[in-house]
Amino acid sequence: MKFDYVEISSKIARPIILVTISFEDKFLLTEALIDSGSDYCIFPLEAATALNIPIEKSRKTYLTGFLEGRADLYLCPIKLTVGNYSVEVLAGFAKGMSMYVPCTLGQKGFFDNFKVCFDKKIQKVDITPI
Repeated sequence: MKFDYVEISSKIARPIILVTISFEDKFLLTEALIDSGSDYCIFPLEAATALNIPIEKSRKTYLTGFLEGRADLYLCPIKLTVGNYSVEVLAGFAKGMSMYVPCTLGQKGFFDNFKVCFDKKIQKVDITPI
């Protein structure tokens, strides 16, 4: 599956793709940044609420990096769909993600299920299920 980078400004383009995340019978379509520096696939806590994920039963850890200080991160099993390929992953839902912080597709869940080839020169990313 090949995806074009998304132009953020006249000088910046990023590997952002549309993905579907689902839990039981609910799903959300969202944009997510392919981020090799992210440990997990991370989505805002509001997404977990919309999907009726029982956060109180999930494993809680902490997220540091692009947020000020650290934020609560709740790890929950979900289905991640990229193109026509779906995989069960353990995703993180972060409390306090602002609308300026993108959802991320990280090492656990994304990079361990997909081979990813970035081609910055032509601004495309090639994703192949493993």
